Amino acid sequence: MRKWMLAAFVSCAVVAAQTKPTDVFEKAPPEVDNALRARIAKFFQAHVDQKYRQAEDVIAEDSKDFFYNMEKNHYFSFEIVRINYSENFTKATVVTGVEVEWRSPRIGVMRVKPPMTSMWKLENGQWYWYVIPQKDWDTPWGRMHPGPDPDPQQAKMAALFKGVDPETVVRQLSVDTTPIRLKGYERSSGRTTIKNGMPGEVRLRVNALPMTGLQVKLDKPTLQAGEEAAITVEYNPATMEPKPATEVTVNVEPTGQVYHIGLTFDIQPELKKLLPKELQK
Repeated sequence: MRKWMLAAFVSCAVVAAQTKPTDVFEKAPPEVDNALRARIAKFFQAHVDQKYRQAEDVIAEDSKDFFYNMEKNHYFSFEIVRINYSENFTKATVVTGVEVEWRSPRIGVMRVKPPMTSMWKLENGQWYWYVIPQKDWDTPWGRMHPGPDPDPQQAKMAALFKGVDPETVVRQLSVDTTPIRLKGYERSSGRTTIKNGMPGEVRLRVNALPMTGLQVKLDKPTLQAGEEAAITVEYNPATMEPKPATEVTVNVEPTGQVYHIGLTFDIQPELKKLLPKELQK
């Protein structure tokens, strides 16, 4: 995964933290909201189709040079996640989930859907994507940091991007993957935890192969920065026969990570005594 992707995830969290509560909960008139969504769709669809000139109509005049000279990235799909309006519905901060390829020497190639933050303003009755010409600003590609001697025409702006090491960010999600040991002959339970040390929100989904008597519960499917969730596994076997090992998978969005938590089932003590000592463990 390119570094700009998780940098954008970080910047998304920064923008959300700086948004006033009244901006988040103030609902825009339907005609305003629909008009903005149509313009956002045109902008991101141009990246899906890799026909970037089609996005020109929705780019503010003072931001066109920036757009022309920055790196263009191919999105496989997009989804508008949230729109925060401000200044009497004349400006908006938009969070969009974009599906891209994550390339990592350790993991290989996989598709993830990180959130991207973009800014929009209303001019002459139309919404336009724009960037703020200042030392630092957030764009759909992350926080931009111009160097001490920027090109006056911004021709090299994309090369000045300073991203975040994706491996460092991903490691901030702590998942206890210690195998959970249950009893295959009577009711038992186990528990493991997940902590979000990243600066933005993550969404969790747990899955397990169907097994009679097995229940997997996630107490908090969405984690804000610093929050923790618990996964509880309960097993009430229908029979006392030995049970095969299985696992619980934890999927994390928008990073695309998948964690595996093994489940093993003890046999009855009287049967365990009949096994060789090396297998009794």
